[in-house]
Amino acid sequence: MNNRKRKVLESSMLLFIEKGFQNTSIQDILNHAGISKGTFYNYFNSKNECVLAILEQARYEASLRRNEVLVGRNENDVEVLIEQIAILVYVNQEKNIFSLFEAVFSSQDCELKNIVSQNRIYEIGWLSGRFVDVYGEEIRPYAFECAVLFYGMLQHLMMTWKDAHIMAFDPLKMTRSVIQNVEAILKGKMDRKEIIIDDETVRILQQKIQKQEITFETVIKQLSGFIEGIKLSNGDCNKKGEEFSSYLLEELNREHPRVYVLENNLKAFHESFIDTPHLAEAKEIASRIWYLLKVQYSQKK
Repeated sequence: MNNRKRKVLESSMLLFIEKGFQNTSIQDILNHAGISKGTFYNYFNSKNECVLAILEQARYEASLRRNEVLVGRNENDVEVLIEQIAILVYVNQEKNIFSLFEAVFSSQDCELKNIVSQNRIYEIGWLSGRFVDVYGEEIRPYAFECAVLFYGMLQHLMMTWKDAHIMAFDPLKMTRSVIQNVEAILKGKMDRKEIIIDDETVRILQQKIQKQEITFETVIKQLSGFIEGIKLSNGDCNKKGEEFSSYLLEELNREHPRVYVLENNLKAFHESFIDTPHLAEAKEIASRIWYLLKVQYSQKK
């Protein structure tokens, strides 16, 4: 993502929160970002696409941190899961996503609400899979419903806390408490064999998610373009970042990329671009590589 596109997103985010989504015009965004209408439409077709891009950025950030938490640790450990869930709360706080959600929900834009709904379904699907990792295959029929209940409880606890306190809440403490509640609910559901959100409902919901196909080929192409962009950047001499990028590209081009090599270098790769204009795209690339590694690992099971 280049600097100008990132500036558009930053301006859009500030204005959506400050003025509300409905009251923010594309001209407002153009004035704030200091760009022409043609430049805006070169990146986005509408304000809604700006929101989608902002949410995708936050999701890539959360996904990246969650995968890094897993390195060298047991994915079946409930404490690891608690840390991973809390990461989304931290990211949403850092990027002010909660305020964006409030701006979206106060609008009457059905397409926009659908974008946020897709984001929510994606997150519930992720947690559903992690519940199966932690609690075992036997809970799969109840996992999606328990993920819905988890986020419902967590959201209302956070909102209630914010209504009463100025000080921030502790995401880890709150997440751990809700997890314990869900464990009790899960046991009761399994004892009663009670399922409200069944497989057919889950299938319908997952069909609503517009999934972008990610393959080793697409990531290799993106990383190759990223490296070219680094080399062409004026006055941006980041030899360390360039070396990490080339090393990852070389590994991805192997007939059988080594998982442990990629895992051990992804964090250093994106961290080498801190305080540079390339950080956002480096995180996106790292997140996509983590996704491919997870898919590859799942297929070997």
